[in-house]
Amino acid sequence: MKNITMSVFSDLAQDFVEATSSLVRGRTINLMDTNGMIIASTEHGRIGNFHQGAKEAIETGRPVRIAKADLPKYKGAKEGYNMPIFQNGQVIGVVGVYGQEEEVQDVANLLRVYVTQSFKQQVIARRQVMEGELRSQLLDLYLLGNPDSQENIEQLSDVLSCHLCFPVTVIVLKTMAPSGISGIYDILRQYFGNDEVFSRNDIYGAKDNIFILIRSFPGSKRPDHFEDIAANLCRGKKELRMVISDSCANAGEIVEGYKEAKALLSLSGDGIDRLSEARAKSKLYLGKLLQHGGSHYIQQLNRTLRNEVSAQQEQTLLENAKTYFLMNGSVSQAAQALQIHRNTLLYRLNRLYEILGLNDVAPFERELFIRMLIAFRAEEG
Repeated sequence: MKNITMSVFSDLAQDFVEATSSLVRGRTINLMDTNGMIIASTEHGRIGNFHQGAKEAIETGRPVRIAKADLPKYKGAKEGYNMPIFQNGQVIGVVGVYGQEEEVQDVANLLRVYVTQSFKQQVIARRQVMEGELRSQLLDLYLLGNPDSQENIEQLSDVLSCHLCFPVTVIVLKTMAPSGISGIYDILRQYFGNDEVFSRNDIYGAKDNIFILIRSFPGSKRPDHFEDIAANLCRGKKELRMVISDSCANAGEIVEGYKEAKALLSLSGDGIDRLSEARAKSKLYLGKLLQHGGSHYIQQLNRTLRNEVSAQQEQTLLENAKTYFLMNGSVSQAAQALQIHRNTLLYRLNRLYEILGLNDVAPFERELFIRMLIAFRAEEG
C-alpha cells in the first residue's frame, strides 16, 4: 500500500499543482516528497531542489511556517506555509504555498485536505487496477493448467489473499451488445451491487472477449444466489449468454471445465446452460461431433430434406421430431404439447425418417442423426 501511495503521489504531483494554482489566485504551490525534495511546482525551475521547511514538516508531522526573517535557516525555501500530507497515519509528502502566514494559512490547509482526498481516491483506483491485473494473471495460470505454475499460483494467491475453495465452477459469459465485456461488468454491478458480485475468493477476468469467473463455494452447502440471479438476467436479455461448468474438485478439473463451457458457449443458443444438466451435455457433444468430422453426413441429410419438401414443411417435420425427443419418445405427450393428433405426429415422424433414409436404423442412431441435423441447422442460422 505504501509503495502504491508514493507512486501515485509522484506521478500526479505536477498535474495537481497546475490544476490547483488557479484556485489560489496563481500563488506558487510546491509539492515535496518524504526526502524534502520539490517534485512538483508552479515554478518549474525549483523542481528537484531541496526544501528545508518541508523536511522539518516531514520529520515533525506538524505545519512549518516560514516568515521572511526565517529564510536564512531554511535552505531552498521561500516565505510561506508548509503542511504535511498524511495517508493512513503516515506522512507521504508536503504541500507548500507561497505568501505571508496570515494570507495563506487557510489556503494551505484547504489544499492539504484537497490533495489528501485526491490522492486517496487515486490510490484506491490504482490498487483496484493492480488487483484486477493480478487476478487476470492468476486466472490465466489456472486456465493453462501447467503443473509447473503451482508456485506462481500460490504466490499470487497470497498477494491477493484470494484462495479458491473447492469445489468450484467455471462460469463463462458473453454478450452481443455493443458495450461488450464492459457491458457485462455493468450488468452484474447493476443487479448485484458492487460488494455482492464476487466473493473474496473468486477469480475473474476477460479473455478472448469472454468474461470468465472461477467461483468458489466454501462450506458444505453450495449457494446458488449468483447463478439464480444471473440466470434471470440471461432470460431477460437475448444478447447475454452464460454457461456454467460441472463442479470442479481440483485445479486440474478447472481446465476441462473451462474448455467445455467455452465450447458450449460457442454454439448457438441463448440464456443459460448448466453442464451439470444432461441436456446441456448432449448439446455440447452433438456440437463436438459436428465440428470434428460429423458435419459431412449431416450436410447430406440437410440437402436431401430441402430437396424433398418446402421450407415450411421441413421446419414442421423437424420441430415435431424435436418435441418428440424432448418428451422421451412419448407420442401422446408430444402430440399433446404440439396440439395435434397422435396419428398426425406419427405420420410426420415416419415421413421424416423416410426422406432421410432412416427407417431401418436403430432408434438411438435415428435420434442421434436427427438431433445433429437440428443442431446443424441452428448453427447455420
